[in-house]
Amino acid sequence: MDETKSSHRRDKKAGSGMSRDKHMVVAAIDFGSTYSGYAFQFRGSDKICTVSNFHGSTVTYKTPTVILFDKDKNFNSFGYQAENKYAELAEEEKNVGWRNFRCFKMELYRSKEQRKLRVTSKLKDDQGQTMDIIDVFGGAIKFLREELLKTLKANAPRFEENDVKWLITVPAIWEDAAKQIMVLAAEKAGIAREHLQLVYEPEAAAIFCKNEYSTAVDSRQKDIFKPGSNFILVDLGGGTVDITAHKVNDDGTLDALVPPSGGPWGGHNVNKKLFELLEDLFGADVFRKFSAEEKDEQLELERSFEVKKRQDGQFSIKLPARLIELAGETKMKEIKHSQKVSFRKDKLFVDATAVLDIFKETIEHTIVHVSEILQKTDLQNVSTIVLVGGFAESKVLQQEVKSRFNPKKYLLVIPQAPELAVLKGAALYGLDESLIRSHRMPYTVGIDAAVEFDEGQHPAKLRHFQNGSFKCTGIFKVFIERGTQIQPNTASAEHKFRAPNPEEAVIELYKSDRDDIPTYTEDCRRLGKVKLILIAPTQADQTKKDVSTTENPMINVQMYFGDTLVTVKAEEVGTNNSIVAEINFL
Repeated sequence: MDETKSSHRRDKKAGSGMSRDKHMVVAAIDFGSTYSGYAFQFRGSDKICTVSNFHGSTVTYKTPTVILFDKDKNFNSFGYQAENKYAELAEEEKNVGWRNFRCFKMELYRSKEQRKLRVTSKLKDDQGQTMDIIDVFGGAIKFLREELLKTLKANAPRFEENDVKWLITVPAIWEDAAKQIMVLAAEKAGIAREHLQLVYEPEAAAIFCKNEYSTAVDSRQKDIFKPGSNFILVDLGGGTVDITAHKVNDDGTLDALVPPSGGPWGGHNVNKKLFELLEDLFGADVFRKFSAEEKDEQLELERSFEVKKRQDGQFSIKLPARLIELAGETKMKEIKHSQKVSFRKDKLFVDATAVLDIFKETIEHTIVHVSEILQKTDLQNVSTIVLVGGFAESKVLQQEVKSRFNPKKYLLVIPQAPELAVLKGAALYGLDESLIRSHRMPYTVGIDAAVEFDEGQHPAKLRHFQNGSFKCTGIFKVFIERGTQIQPNTASAEHKFRAPNPEEAVIELYKSDRDDIPTYTEDCRRLGKVKLILIAPTQADQTKKDVSTTENPMINVQMYFGDTLVTVKAEEVGTNNSIVAEINFL
């Protein structure tokens, strides 16, 4: 178990958020696209504890985000154990019907562009079989929760689970629906909602880096994140690249400078490129046959590359004996004479040019995007580029970043063990959520409104007769604009309206990722809906409050976009009566 010291150099005002939280221990789960892990920290302690050994692994402090269910959809194993078990089943030709899920977290990102997430959404395994998305994510979180609890009990036998505050990391570029899925999955895994908090991965990493360097002995390192400094943080994960930019305030808190951004450019894409190279060298039929029949050898090949891809220049990979056998003598002779690779004994040597080709497309997406962001007006004072995440350990990536960004203008910072920055930062955030003072609104939010129809301005298809005159419906009425500074626990937007009936009301929310503001809701995407319960209680049900006796009560709705999860509150105007308000993104 690894222990890292942390320090909170905050004044009472800045750290006042801690007094609201009485949990004895913070337990952080970094649920990654390719690897996952956990850490914990006891309140009052300066040590963040992480697990450095998952079932004998020496590759990372984490375990693969791979989950295996049996033929009856019962949980079997997670991580390295799941990989090994499935490989054994495949070798014995007993894997058919078992459900093996890999890189499934990316399905929550893909939903951003491909399909609408639902509570009933399904995930496909490598055999094309499906399971409920909540069951898969819930099974993974349950495993990590139980493993963490075992470790906690070994360190503090008398603690109770109610003493634990749970933190689960999520990308800052995720849709609200994806975050809601994670909450539902955590609840299914046995984590009570009142003990759960989501934390944005790049923000957690920013907290860790600032804390790590601010407490360094070297004064030059201390100054990197001194008050007034501006930096951009690039979280290079296995599935996505998540980018935020921050200003360090006088009290040590962080303000976001721009909305979060990024894309599906994580390190797993490099793995895919290597396998494309092998497929090209050995032939598609040969390599696919090998991958289908020799799961154990393919697994060793993947694990070997996870280590090799952190190196610089040429590297070698030991080829599985079965792959060489399937290729045959003629094909191996052809490979020996290839320009970019060479073959000696049982090793494939990939030269520097071929290595760069494997990395180039993935790295280029990130570098171009960061370059564009740094041109924004709000980021002209940025002087530091911070790289974190497992992919940040790649020497090829590091060299490309160094060569593309002027070292006289930008200081490149890569913390020790960058793959743990998110995890340890999440633990720090759990102890003091006020470390993040503000975010930036990632999208513009509004509702469908109607105005008097103007023939010279509005399209005929939106012309409808309402309340005695022709109206243009589908007008996008803005609640809050993209880029607006938003703070946790603070209302970000308000909307007053007259409820159509005295029982309940529904507000449909729309969003736009554009910098300009759309005129019509048809140019936006549906964000979700707010449901307001206005009905008075019956004799049999006293859980609902009698909030209104008027026919069409005036309701004031407040939306809180500054927290990781959007929340909503409502009250009847003039009475201050509370109303049951729910927001749903699924």
